[in-house]
Amino acid sequence: MSVYHLRGLDALGPALAAWLPRAVDALYDSVRLEIAEEAMAELETLSPVKTGRYRASHTPAVGEVVTRHLPIMTAYPVDGVARVHEAVAGSPADSVVYIANAVEGKEGSGSYAGILEAGRSKQAPEGVYGPTVQALLDRRATIVANGIERARARLGG
Repeated sequence: MSVYHLRGLDALGPALAAWLPRAVDALYDSVRLEIAEEAMAELETLSPVKTGRYRASHTPAVGEVVTRHLPIMTAYPVDGVARVHEAVAGSPADSVVYIANAVEGKEGSGSYAGILEAGRSKQAPEGVYGPTVQALLDRRATIVANGIERARARLGG
């Protein structure tokens, strides 16, 4: 049996040990961001639009579910991915991102999101959040691959 010793390889141990936690954090953070962006984009795509209020009300937050009511506006911007970036900025890589929608339905009808998810909308008969989860599951390999590419770019290679 031959034994080979590559000089200098023993120095790789400490460097690798110091780099691995950064790589794991970058991977968690990148995949988490990729999932949140994809979820927001899918929610906006599947949202029925009459005034745009429901579509604009998907609210991302880290560590908690945030319910907010939008002011009365003539038009509602679709800026969900920007709001995802704002919500996750500076948060720990392994923290949970929640996306919620608190738009109320017509007077006395309750949550509009609840009405949609119950299948009582002609524009979204299957709901919005349920089909979004299924779409993300269907694309999970691509989402993870994109997250890995993001992490690789962050780590410089």
